Amino acid sequence: MKKENLKSIIIIGILVTFSLGSTYAFLNFKASNNTATGVGGCFQVNYSGQAINNLSLESSSTYTEGASSDIILSKSSDCDIYTEADIYLYTNTTTTAPISNGALKYKVVNGSTTIGEGAITSTGDKKLATVTLSTTSTTYKVYLWIDPDISNGTFNDTTYSGYIYANAVQTSTIKGT
Repeated sequence: MKKENLKSIIIIGILVTFSLGSTYAFLNFKASNNTATGVGGCFQVNYSGQAINNLSLESSSTYTEGASSDIILSKSSDCDIYTEADIYLYTNTTTTAPISNGALKYKVVNGSTTIGEGAITSTGDKKLATVTLSTTSTTYKVYLWIDPDISNGTFNDTTYSGYIYANAVQTSTIKGT
C-alpha cells in the first residue's frame, strides 16, 4: 500500500512539474517577442482647428473680446465605442502675455454652455476641457483674454504664442466604464 501511495505521489509530482514548466515556457515565449495584439475598435476621430485669430492681447472685461479659435470634433459614424476627447492648449515660451500671475484666462464653450475655464499659469501643455464625442460634428470655441482685475492694464499689447490640440480616448461601448 505504501509503494502504491509513493508511486502516485511521484507521478502527480512529475505531472505538476511538467505542467508548470511548459506553462512557464509558453508564457516566456509569448512575452519575449515584444508585441501585443488585440482588437482596438475604431480610431477614426475627426479634428479640425483654426489658428488663434488675435496675437495682440488686451485686457478685456468679457472673454468674447479676446483671442479665439474654433475646433470641431467628432467620431466616425461606424464607431460605437464611447469616446472622450481632452482639449489642450500648448503655450510656447515666447509668449509675453501674463502667465505668472494668472491674468491670462481661458474659456471653452459649446454654444452657450461653458465646458471649461481657468487661468494659464505656465508654458507647455494645459488641459482645458474633456468632452464626449459623438458622430455629429461639434464646434467648441476656445477664448483667451487678459483679466483686467488682475492685470490693471499693465499687460496690454502682449502676445500669445501657442496652439490647441485634442487627444481622444476610447473606453468601452458603455458610457462611463
